[in-house]
Amino acid sequence: MQFSIKRRGPDSLVVLTLCLLQGCSVLPEDIRATLPESMRGDTQALTDYPTPSLKGAWKDIDFPELTIKLTQTGNAFKYSRNGLYRGIPVKANYQGTLNGRAIKVDYLAQYPGQVRGTKGTCFGVVSKDSSSIRLTCEDTIKDTYPMNLSK
Repeated sequence: MQFSIKRRGPDSLVVLTLCLLQGCSVLPEDIRATLPESMRGDTQALTDYPTPSLKGAWKDIDFPELTIKLTQTGNAFKYSRNGLYRGIPVKANYQGTLNGRAIKVDYLAQYPGQVRGTKGTCFGVVSKDSSSIRLTCEDTIKDTYPMNLSK
């Protein structure tokens, strides 16, 4: 089998190699979303999905003792994480926006002994069935950390 490739940029060879090694239909969605539409295969970019409905009770997979209730209006939403984690009070307020299944969240967390709260930002993705949210968050105290929520 021979291929004739017209080189269009450094990414063309990488994409072709991945397609040949794994088959385009099994490329991770985040890689496919960066490809031209004609090369995406059986998926679409995260931002091409309709806005999911997220309102209701959620749980933090890593900190199940914290309560989370999410409210949503259109593509904007708010939630708070409250409770005690190992005897330490946790109080954080989040507000974010959805662009399809892509999610961006800004938050303010208040830690014990802190005069001012800590601000941070999270980016991530909502699952196709809207039952989980996977975020990567960053602030000046905790650095970068994951936050995984499920309904």
